[in-house]
Amino acid sequence: LMDYSDVENLDIWDLGYMRNEIYARHGYSFKNKEWRYIFEEKDWYVPMGVDIRHQLSETEIENIGLIYEYEAYYNWKYMIFI
Repeated sequence: LMDYSDVENLDIWDLGYMRNEIYARHGYSFKNKEWRYIFEEKDWYVPMGVDIRHQLSETEIENIGLIYEYEAYYNWKYMIFI
């Protein structure tokens, strides 16, 4: 289980990568081409479908929630003023 110290100094790209890697490891077939291309480079990535929610553990669900929280904070803190 991740905590704030795992995500607090990451930028928006790193947070997105961390979140999407959880999905990718369960075979999520990305609609977003950028993420799909990134994970297709990994030998472990095998796209299986778009609904992998039932495969996620409680820990992964909580980690994804924490990452989303920090992505929203990052967008509010840094992007709103651009």
